[in-house]
Amino acid sequence: IEKKIMGVKIDLDKINLIKEEKLLDDKENIIGFLRSAAFSPKFRKVVGIAMIKSKYCNDLQKFKVNIDDKYSSGIVCSLPIL
Repeated sequence: IEKKIMGVKIDLDKINLIKEEKLLDDKENIIGFLRSAAFSPKFRKVVGIAMIKSKYCNDLQKFKVNIDDKYSSGIVCSLPIL
């Protein structure tokens, strides 16, 4: 399955990412993997880099990610993150 590097925005105000995390769509399908992330003061949320399956590489593709045993929502976006 072909994947692309994409940006992501996650509705969190902090993140402690110690391993790659699965990104899931609303049907629990894995759409990609979060590789790195940090809080962005500009966007007031967490932004990051993810490997996304090609068919999900649409700006505004929604996903959820499990961080610290809690699901948070986010969207896929193009790079650079603007």
